[in-house]
Amino acid sequence: MLNRCYCAVLSLVLLSASASAAPTEDDVATLAEYLTGAFDSEAQNSKEAAAGLPEAERHTRVTMFHRPVELPAFGAYVFYNQEYRTGDPTKIIRQRLVTLELDVAVDAIRMKQYFFHDPSGFTGAHLAPEKLSDLTSEDVWLLPGCDVFWQRSDNIFLGGMAEGTCVFAFPEGARQKTVIYNVLLDGNRFWRTDRSVFTDTDDVSGGRADDLPTIHQRISAPW
Repeated sequence: MLNRCYCAVLSLVLLSASASAAPTEDDVATLAEYLTGAFDSEAQNSKEAAAGLPEAERHTRVTMFHRPVELPAFGAYVFYNQEYRTGDPTKIIRQRLVTLELDVAVDAIRMKQYFFHDPSGFTGAHLAPEKLSDLTSEDVWLLPGCDVFWQRSDNIFLGGMAEGTCVFAFPEGARQKTVIYNVLLDGNRFWRTDRSVFTDTDDVSGGRADDLPTIHQRISAPW
């Protein structure tokens, strides 16, 4: 029942977002402020465990960091993003260089998520941002079509990837996948659905098939 409530609230907010005005530079600054820091889905995971939900059906606990870094070549708003699961910092599931910029052509805030060619060289940069001081465009790469587009609705930001555009197959010869990615962010919560499916069958290759969002609550940043 709890998860159904989460999903219903998220659906209502997404429906309301269609009336949002075109974002401004001030909105980009506010989104950057909301994104900065640490979030953890421990509370959601614990509630599901206490309710007797089987472990396989619970949302995995994920701890998330977005640390602002000074890399002018990538833009005014740049973050190092690192995430790990089950409360274990060694179980890293995501490392990205994230940027925010106003895109007036599409009336949205565009978020690019760069992948590192060698992630191991930058592990822990949320605690030691100097690891990124010599980073160049040669150290990272982008998946075409996988940018996230944000809109503001009152004090909430809603983001998502354009449907059917984030399509990839790697390593070479692997089955092709596409990503369905939607997020809701306010000053204290980061709700996210992140699912990948095989394009030839629509079978889920990663994430939850039910698209019930993982809810990360803001925690104290360790820096």
